[in-house]
Order: sequence, then structure tokens, then C-alpha cells
Amino acid sequence: MYAKIVSGAVVKFPYTIGDLKKDHPNVSFPRVVSINTLRSYNVFTVVEGNKPDESEAGVYQKVQRDAEPVEVNGRWQINYSVVDRFSDNTDAQGNVVTKSEREQEYQELLDTQASATNRQVRDQLLAETDYLALSDSLLTEGMTTYRQALRDITDHDNFPHLTDEDWPVKP
Repeated sequence: MYAKIVSGAVVKFPYTIGDLKKDHPNVSFPRVVSINTLRSYNVFTVVEGNKPDESEAGVYQKVQRDAEPVEVNGRWQINYSVVDRFSDNTDAQGNVVTKSEREQEYQELLDTQASATNRQVRDQLLAETDYLALSDSLLTEGMTTYRQALRDITDHDNFPHLTDEDWPVKP
């Protein structure tokens, strides 16, 4: 990854070898362009700085690459920041949609997805014990309780954001 930098200011980022060849069509560059040649044309290698882990961002935040590289100890690097996922904006009809409204919509989407996932897990766990509920087989009291707890999982206080401890234990 490269940037064109003149007098300490970023002129273009990202900048490619193709950009260099377009900017200097009368120059015959070798197949592999050396660092010294790049620098003579004000083109510098840009390395990635530390990228925060996605888990460091809150539900309504995201990790975003900064727009331009910065010089750090004589090297150019691109950094990352944790930023808000949403902000106030105006829709096509001119209505203001607030950050909190967008966060609420997003949370509803997350809840719907978590609910669907947990219902699939519940249905799979029930299917694993269906053979025990056949008419020629009697369920133990523990298995009956377990299966009922699976069916009632949607009434759990933490639903749809269940943890492993929230699920009933198979006898």
C-alpha cells in the first residue's frame, strides 16, 4: 500500500504503481520498482497501524480505517479508530432520523437474528430427543422437564440473548 506525499502532506491515498505509471507516461519503470525510485517520485510505503479488535467496539460502534496515513517515527502508517456506527441524518424526504432511532432499529434487527438462531438451536435440541417421545417409549420425568424447558426457552428473561448457562441441561 502506497501514498503520494509531497512536503509532508498526503496528496493521494491509496496510490498504486499503476497511478505512478499514469502520472509519468514517458518513464520506463522496471517490473519491480525499488523503494528509492518510489521515494524519488514522492511515493511512500504505508503500513497498517494497530487495528482494534471488533470486540473493543460497542454494539453501536465499528472499527474504521482512518482516511489518511500519518507519519510515525519516520514511517507512514494508516491507523484505525472505533467510531459510532450511526449518526443523525436526513432521509430522502427531508425527515431527520436520529442516531437513537437508527440504534433502536439496529437493535431490533439484532434481536430478530438472535431469536431466529436460538429457535433453531432449540428445535435441533428437541429433535435430538424426539425418538424418546414416541408412543412406545415412556419419557423419564427429567426428559419431560428438559423438553418442556426447551419449548419454554423463548420465555427466558435473557431471550433472545441467551448464554450457555441459560439453556436447560439434558438429563
